[in-house]
Amino acid sequence: MIEILQILAWIIIVASLIKMLVILVSAKSWMNFAKKVYSNPNIASWVALILALVVLYYLVQAGITITTILAVTVFVALVFIAGLASYVKKIIKDVNLKTILKDQWYYVLLWLALIIWGIVELTA
Repeated sequence: MIEILQILAWIIIVASLIKMLVILVSAKSWMNFAKKVYSNPNIASWVALILALVVLYYLVQAGITITTILAVTVFVALVFIAGLASYVKKIIKDVNLKTILKDQWYYVLLWLALIIWGIVELTA
């Protein structure tokens, strides 16, 4: 039987390969798809948050600790930073931090919960 961790790994592998293939064949097609997905950022954000919570649940059920999850998050964040570094000036120019915090309260609460959970685990 395939474990949940293997299923999650296969999901990211297949999705990444599909994305790369589509971009190689027709970057415009990928951009059109991305525009549709993010045409309603509020829905896209909530769907992603719900999926993140589902994945978190399965990771914990598989015996992964929040310490391990946070450590892997450091790796993933650094990979994202490496890829997005050249776009940061454009992003920051258009950002109002107060608006983001107000509009993304659920995201901030999730991070606070993960941080507190991590502190509790690391200090136990």
